[in-house]
Amino acid sequence: MLCQATPSLAKLYRWVDSEGNVSYSDLVPPSEVGHERAVINKEGVVVESVNAQKSAAQRQRDQRLAQLRAEQRRLVEEQKAKDRVLLKTFATEDDVNAARDNKISAIDIIIQVTRGTIDHLEKQLLDLQKLAAQHERTGKKIPEKLQTQIQNSLQQIDGNRNFINTKRDEQHRIFQQFDADLKRFRELRSAQRPEQKLSATSPDQSDQTLSLFECANPSMCDRAWNLAHQYIELNSKHPVVLKTDQIVMTSPADSDDIITLTLSRARLEDNARKGEELFLDVQCRQSPKGFQLCASQSTDNMRRGFAQFIRDNLK
Repeated sequence: MLCQATPSLAKLYRWVDSEGNVSYSDLVPPSEVGHERAVINKEGVVVESVNAQKSAAQRQRDQRLAQLRAEQRRLVEEQKAKDRVLLKTFATEDDVNAARDNKISAIDIIIQVTRGTIDHLEKQLLDLQKLAAQHERTGKKIPEKLQTQIQNSLQQIDGNRNFINTKRDEQHRIFQQFDADLKRFRELRSAQRPEQKLSATSPDQSDQTLSLFECANPSMCDRAWNLAHQYIELNSKHPVVLKTDQIVMTSPADSDDIITLTLSRARLEDNARKGEELFLDVQCRQSPKGFQLCASQSTDNMRRGFAQFIRDNLK
């Protein structure tokens, strides 16, 4: 159907049907509402675009993408909050190290006291064992009370030794945490605008492939997470500005030729599936060239290759 635009028309639509024919009308036939169309004013200028009607599968994918990105935003905001606390708590690297040493020293004192308790219990046990040996040498039966005392002493010694081991593990975790805090502190202090480093634009990619990898157990997920890091290093020309055990992000897309890669790790919430999933999102600048870059074949190949790269290297 071909109609001429007149001043009396409120809207004039232009669309291309499935056979490639261009049509104009003030009313879109029901059979054509699924096509993308443009709204044209009386001067023939496009004033509005109406997206093509999406299939149920596309709508489901869009919903899933929105959920994944919402989780990534939550993780980024969570890290921003941690960064603010880190910068407010410590003024220098020496402050970070001093706080770590204070915590380690406090645990060392607890361990020292516990070792004193063990020494006392071991002396007590030795006396009890000597007494039991005297009964045996004289052919007498060791009293049940004495046997109970010996058993209790052994259990107390084991319990205190286990307690020391847990405290040593706690110290190890403190060292690891403060090492990570110190590394992040240095990154934040060296950045001119740290707040901006944790954001990137995300143009609509509803027709693109979701880069997802599911792993069934912690060991497999840890290996897959490390491989996902490698994939980012292989496919990004720009540095990582955020890296935790749940999210990794490269520098923001502040120019048309930059792609920001955001990798997240989250537990599956579906009762029918167990484990975790890794999601790699591709983000580009919100500009015509940025949208073109995200929709390019090379970028789509990057998305499609993510899960396969992990599968190939897990073998």
